[in-house]
Amino acid sequence: MRMVRRYLYLKPNEEINTMSRIVTQDKLNELTGKSIDYGQGGGYCPYYDLLLSLWGQVVKQPNNYRSNQLVKEEDIVVNKDLFLINAETGSLYFAGGGTYAQIPAIDGHEDFMYIAGGGEAIGALSMLGGLYVVNQSTKQWELKYKDTVRAYGYAHLARFSTGWVFYKGARGDGKNYVIIVYDDGTVKERSVVGPVSSISTGPYDYCCVGASYQGGARIYTFLATSVPDSLTYYTPGMFTLSAVIQGFHSSPRSVVYSTTSNYTYVSTNPTGTQWTAATTRPQLTALTKGLYANEAGTNTFMLIGNNMKSVSTDRGNNWTTSTLGEYTLTDLIYVDSNWYAIGSNGTKRLLLQNTASTFDQSNKILDLPDYSRQVIKINT
Repeated sequence: MRMVRRYLYLKPNEEINTMSRIVTQDKLNELTGKSIDYGQGGGYCPYYDLLLSLWGQVVKQPNNYRSNQLVKEEDIVVNKDLFLINAETGSLYFAGGGTYAQIPAIDGHEDFMYIAGGGEAIGALSMLGGLYVVNQSTKQWELKYKDTVRAYGYAHLARFSTGWVFYKGARGDGKNYVIIVYDDGTVKERSVVGPVSSISTGPYDYCCVGASYQGGARIYTFLATSVPDSLTYYTPGMFTLSAVIQGFHSSPRSVVYSTTSNYTYVSTNPTGTQWTAATTRPQLTALTKGLYANEAGTNTFMLIGNNMKSVSTDRGNNWTTSTLGEYTLTDLIYVDSNWYAIGSNGTKRLLLQNTASTFDQSNKILDLPDYSRQVIKINT
């Protein structure tokens, strides 16, 4: 009697009874919007470690997969969040779903060095063309503000609940201005004594503007929703400021930071009329950004530079410096209990996401275009 041996061969997407479908290269590309080719054909099923290295963190967490184990299709989770990215060259990109697309020049402008907002409020500031925003009805970019009398330069865009704040200066009439543009089209222009280095908005629509004049840091603090007819500055010290941060700790308060000797000063009242030096300063060698984040109720002030961060959770009085992880960051934001960042590994830029403000390879969402600089999370 002859014994017959039978072997069962399965195509990657076939199922036996209740066995789950194993994810293939073609399916991964379909779900993530990528076009990765490992060279083994579209039906190839990558092991867990290889999948992460090529497609990024697209497997649901937590899981029990081993490095050499195949991954079920049902465990693939694609990040559908949308982002607006700008680059150091001034180009704009929409990113999400595992890919990105460049936005064509808007009214001939591709010098958008500043973006701001989030959710449905999407703004981009052209260095020469003024403020553009996305109309949420038409989903089209519209010019919101540009001086039609003189040619100015524009910089340092920030968003508050009902409008936008930015700097207008550099050329024009030789003077310096803060422009407040409300969503209803109302515009307020306020003069300041010198060039603006930083603008920050925070809780309760307070706004902090940092300018330089006669060798000193000149700080303006005001409510963006009810701007006074003229602005008054206060001077925390005679140094060149690098960043201001508008935040909250028991009441609205601001932080002024300078990379010169890591000078750090904190306002002792909401209107910024009094400033005191921090007890323990940050220890950074460069500055990329200052930001405020109410992470789990901590009222955190943060400064980042290279792959380092300095953090204060006690009103800005004491700062602790530590690493941000494997990447040098060009931007960092905190939205809906998640940290998002643009990181550089020396050869390319990556969009990162984590529940903590430290990042490694497992936190990659997608590869970004070269020179990506800033990010905001959007809904459109």
